[in-house]
Amino acid sequence: MNNLIKAPRIASVAKWLVTASAIMTVQTAWAQQPAAEKTMRTIEEVSVTAQRRIERSQDVPMSIVALNEDAIEKLGFTELGDIADKIPTLSIQPDFETSSALKVYIRGIGQEKPANFERDSGVGVYLDDVYVGHGNGLAGELNDIERIEVLAGPQGILYGRNTVGGAVKFVSKKPTGEFGFTQKLEAGSFGLGRSVTTVNFDEVANISSKITFLKSVSDGWVENTGSADNPGSKDATGYRIALQWAPTDSLVVDYSYDDTDQEGVSNYQQHGYPMFAQNLTALPTFSDRQDKTWRPLNEDLKDDFESSGHALTALWDISENMTLKSITGYREFESELLHDGAESYNVSTFISRSAEQDQFSQEFLLSGFTDDGGIKYHLGVYYFDESAEQLDAELVSNYGVALNINNAILAGAPIVGPTLSDLNPYSTFKIANESSAIYSQITWVPNILEQRLTIDVGARYTEDKRSLAWNKPILGPTFKAIDDNSVTSHSFDPAFTVDYAFTDDIHAYFRYAQAYRSGGFDSGTDRLQAFEPEDVESYEIGLKSKMLDNRLQVNMAIFELDYTDIQVQFFDPGLDPSAPPAKVTVNAAEANTKGAEIDIKYIPFDALVLSAGGAYLDSETTVANPFTGVTADRPLFNTPELKYNLSAEYTFDPLSIGTVSAIVSYDFRDEELAAGASDETDLKPSYDLVGARITLSEIPVAKGDLTVALVGNNLLDEEYEVYHNFGSVVYGEPRNYSVSLSYRY
Repeated sequence: MNNLIKAPRIASVAKWLVTASAIMTVQTAWAQQPAAEKTMRTIEEVSVTAQRRIERSQDVPMSIVALNEDAIEKLGFTELGDIADKIPTLSIQPDFETSSALKVYIRGIGQEKPANFERDSGVGVYLDDVYVGHGNGLAGELNDIERIEVLAGPQGILYGRNTVGGAVKFVSKKPTGEFGFTQKLEAGSFGLGRSVTTVNFDEVANISSKITFLKSVSDGWVENTGSADNPGSKDATGYRIALQWAPTDSLVVDYSYDDTDQEGVSNYQQHGYPMFAQNLTALPTFSDRQDKTWRPLNEDLKDDFESSGHALTALWDISENMTLKSITGYREFESELLHDGAESYNVSTFISRSAEQDQFSQEFLLSGFTDDGGIKYHLGVYYFDESAEQLDAELVSNYGVALNINNAILAGAPIVGPTLSDLNPYSTFKIANESSAIYSQITWVPNILEQRLTIDVGARYTEDKRSLAWNKPILGPTFKAIDDNSVTSHSFDPAFTVDYAFTDDIHAYFRYAQAYRSGGFDSGTDRLQAFEPEDVESYEIGLKSKMLDNRLQVNMAIFELDYTDIQVQFFDPGLDPSAPPAKVTVNAAEANTKGAEIDIKYIPFDALVLSAGGAYLDSETTVANPFTGVTADRPLFNTPELKYNLSAEYTFDPLSIGTVSAIVSYDFRDEELAAGASDETDLKPSYDLVGARITLSEIPVAKGDLTVALVGNNLLDEEYEVYHNFGSVVYGEPRNYSVSLSYRY
C-alpha cells in the first residue's frame, strides 16, 4: 500500500503544494511592499503549560498544537471530536456500539476499545491536569474551556500518567474575582439547541468563585422508523463550580466540581458493503448515506452516561526559586447502553451494558531554578487508583436473529428486530487498576554559545498493577466464576532534548523519548489471560520560527516511532487441552512509523489571516499470529497517510452595526484502516470537508459585548464515513447550519 500512490492522493498532495506555494507567493509580494504601506498586526502568542511551567507554545521543544479561547470559539468547539480534523496528527473515531466513547489516536497510537477499563489509553486526556482514565464519556459536552493543548509523541516525564501516543489537555477558565456574566445560545439543523451560562462573582474573603450551566439537545440526523429515539440524538445537562482561594501572595488553591448527565442513542450503523453471512440475501446493502433506519428500532435504545469529578490544586511558592504543586483528583462515571446494530454486519448485533467507575489520583510536583536561571528542575510523584464494574450481554445467536429477519422479508411478514429476550445472561466484570510513579526533569542552559543552547534530561519510573475477575454465562443460566487475578508491570523511561536558538525567533530541537503501556487482561473472552506491556521509542527533529515581524509562523517536525510488543487480539482455537478456545490478546506485533508535520500561520495584511497544517505518516505494522503461524504487514489503525487543513479568515472594516469577519476552512483526510479491522484492504475512504463561519462582533449595546455568528459545516454535503469495518458503516453529519449568540457583561 505504501509503495503505491493513488490518483486521489496525488491530487490531494497537489492541492496542498499549490496552496503552500500561493502562501509563499503572497509572502514575497508583501515583503517587497514599501515599509510605509505595511501594518503591524501580529500572530497571537499562546501561553501553555506543556512543560509544567508557563511559556509560549513557540518556545516548547516538542510538537504541540495550542488553541486559545478565540480559536476555540471560532472552531465552534463543544466536545473532543470537534478538533479531530483541525489537528493533523490527531485522529478520533466513535466506538461502533457506544458513540459517547471515543477512540483517540495520535501518530497512529491509541486505544482500539475505549469503552473497556482493563487496559490503558494510548492518548492521555487531562481535565485541569487530572488524568481521565478511559475513553467512556469523551464525546460528552465540555464548556468553560480557556485552552486546549495537544502534545504529540510519548508523554510522561512531566505528566501524571505515562502515555505512549500523546496527550490532550483541557484547561478551564479560572474565576476572575469580579462580577461578570456570559450567555451563549446556539440553534441549528437537526434540532440542535445549546445554552451555556457562566456567572463570575465578586471576591469575598480572598475567595473568587464562578458557576457554569450547560443545556444541549439534538434530534440526530437519522430518522428512526420505529418507536425508539433517533440514532445520534442526545439531551445533555451539566454544570461546573470553580473556586479560587488566595490567602497569601505565596499560596493559591483552586477547586472545581463538574457534572455532566447525558441521555442519548448511539450512532446509526448501516450495512454499507457485503461481508459475512452472504446467504442472507434479503438483508439490504446501502452504498450511500441513509437518513432513515432501514427497519424500525423499537426497543428502548440508550447511550446514557453521567460523569462527575472533583479537582483540587494547590500552588505554594516556597521561595522565590521554588514552588510545590499538589494536584488531587477524584472522578466518577456511570453508563447504560442498549444498542441495535440494525444488521449492519449482515448479521444482528444487540448489546446491553452498564458500567460504574471511580478513580482517585494524587500528584506532587516540586519545581525550581537556580539563582542565575541556568538550571530549572521538576521532581514529581504520582499515584492513581481506579475501580470499575461492568455488566455485558449480547445476543445468544446473532446469525439466528438475522436469519429470522431475512426470512420475514422474503415472506412479506412483519420484521421483528432483536429484543431483550434474545440476550445471553449478563456477564459481570470487576476491574481494579493501580499505578504509581516518580519522575524528574532537569533543564540546563550552559553558559556557552551566548546561552542559546538548552538541554533537557528526564526520566520516569512507573509501576502498574491490574486485576480482573468476572462471572460469565457458559450454557444458558449456568455461570463460570473466574477468580480475581492480577498482573504487574513496570518500566523506566528516559527522555532527552537538545534545543538551539539561532535567533530570538527561530530555534531547532531534537527530542528522544520512551514510554510504555502497561499489561493487562481482556474482558469479553472465555479465558482470563494476561498480556504484557507495549513499548515506544520516539525520535523527533523540529523547527519553530517566527518571521516578518511575527506575521509569519512556520513550525515543522519530522519523527520516527519504534512501537514494539503491540497488544493484538486473536482467536485461539484451543489446541492446548488446558486452554479452551477463546479470543485472547497477545504481544504479537511491532510497527515503525515515519512522519512529518507542518503548521503555517501568515498575516499578509491586517485584515487577512491564513493558516495551513498538515501531516504525512508512513506506517507499517508486522503482525505474527502465534496460533496460525501467519505473519502479515498492515498499516496502523486510524493512521491516514495524509491529513491537512487550510483556512482563511478575513475581517472587514468596522460598520455602524459592528465588525464582520468570515472564516472558510478546508479539511482533507486520507483513507485509513479503521481500528479493529483485520483486512488491510478494507479501508475507510478518504474525504474532504468545507466549512464557513460569518461573525458580527462588537455589536453596539448599552453594556457588555454582543456577538452573533452563522456557521455552516460540511457545506459540500460530503458523504463521509466516521466508522468503517466488517461491512458496517457510520456516516458523518450531512450539511448543517447553526446560528449562535454570545453576550458578555
